Amino acid sequence: MDQSQILTKALRRLIARLLFYSTLMTTWYDANVIVNERPAVTTEYYGECRITFYCPCAKCCGKSDGITASGALATPKHTVAAGTLPFGTRLLIDGEEYVVEDRGVGDHQIDIFVSSHEEALQRGLYYTDVYIIKE
Repeated sequence: MDQSQILTKALRRLIARLLFYSTLMTTWYDANVIVNERPAVTTEYYGECRITFYCPCAKCCGKSDGITASGALATPKHTVAAGTLPFGTRLLIDGEEYVVEDRGVGDHQIDIFVSSHEEALQRGLYYTDVYIIKE
């Protein structure tokens, strides 16, 4: 791994952490009362994961009905596929919450559902820290 790859990886991790903490600390003001936008959540670090994207087309899924392995209808900005995590596991990825509703290809690879094949190709692949949201 050359120096530019190491710096790129470190920068991605820093951005992911900043996004994570900024979403927890975001506030809004109402009648001079500070209210948290979202309640603080307890998380457990899952690890650095390979993030890819998929859509409901036959190229991505082998079928085009949008039904996940859990039986749920795949939803953008909500559904992810993961190889070993149980269905219903809530994940925090780059400050956004997702739910495991589909099966992926391996451990520490998360496939995020998007609405079109073009978007899946455009968003590509990257690595980032992933957290499991605990109740």
